[in-house]
Amino acid sequence: MTNEIVDSQAIEQVSNKLYSGVSEIIDCAHQEVVVYVNKQANMMFWHIGHYINEDMGYKQYSAYGSKILATLSQTLTWSHFSSG
Repeated sequence: MTNEIVDSQAIEQVSNKLYSGVSEIIDCAHQEVVVYVNKQANMMFWHIGHYINEDMGYKQYSAYGSKILATLSQTLTWSHFSSG
């Protein structure tokens, strides 16, 4: 019976160490994913702004540009972000 107690305690210690190690690996990977996704989202928004302002010449359309952007916003909301 003494061996069972010692084995049980050893198993618990090893299990706790295993859990801690695996949890740390998962937490590190999660943090790297968060940083990567944030970076990609920021780059996406920068490219969108650059495309609207520079490539499309948004400044030329300033009189009715807010209506164009509102239409774009609604179209993107339904076409890209709700289907994912």
